[in-house]
Amino acid sequence: MLFTNGLVPTIISGLHLTGAAAYAVWGAGLLFVILIPYLLGSLNFAIIISRLFYKDDIRKYGSGNAGATNMLRTYGLGAALGTFIGDLMKTVVGVVFGCLTLGYFFDGGSVAGFFCVLGHIFPVFSNFKGGKGVSSAAAVAILMNVNSLDGLLLIGILLFIFIVIVAGTKYVSLGSVVTFLMYPLLQSKINGQFIFIGADGTELARTRGLLVLFAFLMGIVIAIRHIGNLKRIREGTESKISFKKKPKQPTNEESAE
Repeated sequence: MLFTNGLVPTIISGLHLTGAAAYAVWGAGLLFVILIPYLLGSLNFAIIISRLFYKDDIRKYGSGNAGATNMLRTYGLGAALGTFIGDLMKTVVGVVFGCLTLGYFFDGGSVAGFFCVLGHIFPVFSNFKGGKGVSSAAAVAILMNVNSLDGLLLIGILLFIFIVIVAGTKYVSLGSVVTFLMYPLLQSKINGQFIFIGADGTELARTRGLLVLFAFLMGIVIAIRHIGNLKRIREGTESKISFKKKPKQPTNEESAE
């Protein structure tokens, strides 16, 4: 029940807080759900792995981007998988924290997930130069939709869109942009309402507006971060995905992830 309704709503309901006191508790909870996931998102595993295992900085090579795709191109599949898993897990922790604080059905996980994505893109620990948020955004979309068959259908459709585009074009950037622009549209159609139990035990339904809002914001942020990639696709100069390790090259462009 705590995961469902969240610590903040439970405190407000349990202490019968109203007015300014209730808003103060909500404000404090929201601040934590913004700050802590952002700091978690700022733990960039591409940078961590490249420094820890390769005594180097991934941002000096290939695209100059601190993400799984550039790790794949520069250091190989193992480094890319480590980066992807690390970015995934930090997002899981951030989303779970948001749910425990504000509640799953109050979309605390959506708020936390969005700021975890922002932390990944603009990490405070790495001079605000990070990845492009695709791995973290994917984790948010999955975590906020695994509770229902409709949500699982949404995840399946998004995965299908991504695989078809990447398999057909070999452009991870294009698949990422199209998938996350489709995400808020599908989210609004498939997951319009949920049923949850209120503090007084009654069954309530509500539209998950924040879930759709932050899905839309994530889609916009990811599209903006990939503008350079889309221009290079149009010009025919964008790098295509390959699972073979390539010789490290100094950074000269901005790539996907």
